[in-house]
Amino acid sequence: MKELFEKIYVEIDNILKDKYLERDSLKEQKKKFSKEKNREKVKELNEKLNTINSYIARVSKVQVERTLAKNCIPKNSLKDKTLYYGHSGRCGDLMVWFSDKEQFGYWRSKWSHEFTDYVEHFEQDKGFVIFFPYKEADLTPENIELKNNIIKDHER
Repeated sequence: MKELFEKIYVEIDNILKDKYLERDSLKEQKKKFSKEKNREKVKELNEKLNTINSYIARVSKVQVERTLAKNCIPKNSLKDKTLYYGHSGRCGDLMVWFSDKEQFGYWRSKWSHEFTDYVEHFEQDKGFVIFFPYKEADLTPENIELKNNIIKDHER
């Protein structure tokens, strides 16, 4: 996964190179006008910086998701009750695919309670958390235990 993210960030840097240069130039101008106490110009530059930063954030997010999707397992190739490595942003990097729900299950802890929670595959993004599976997980003793806990809780 590390190599994949390195590839993503290289692509993002290439796409946003001009915007990074423009942002750096605006920051320098802002410093100059701040020293001169030109509030109107500083305000104008802040607005431009905010616009550029928002653009960079949006492009970065879209590019990360596009690149991840190109390198991940399509939904129709997933195997039922199989543990996968992947990326979700906030729900962990190991999840089990449940074909009956067409969702991934992961082990969640909330207020001292552990249970299986679910997220969508990236191809069925509904605006919530999604998972980008990129390969089947190694079946280490820890991973087997995690997988069994998720499946057992799912089947209750």
